[in-house]
Amino acid sequence: MNKEQLLQLVDSLQLPKAEYYILSSGCLLLYDLRKYAKDLDLCLSKELFENMKVKFNIDSSSKNDCRFYRLNDLVEVVVNDK
Repeated sequence: MNKEQLLQLVDSLQLPKAEYYILSSGCLLLYDLRKYAKDLDLCLSKELFENMKVKFNIDSSSKNDCRFYRLNDLVEVVVNDK
């Protein structure tokens, strides 16, 4: 996806802006260091993650080896433990 598509995807999630940040290729795309990203990786606050668990039916089986939870084909999230 290009920058415009990434921003549309982020907006479609309707997340409170103070509760997440964009990681990996999405961040590089926003800073014009890449032209495309294949997915969106987000770091969520603990509180937001608890809300997302219900909305996206997330459980421990959704977690990969890098501690990211898969929401769908385009979005993965990790919890900020701090």
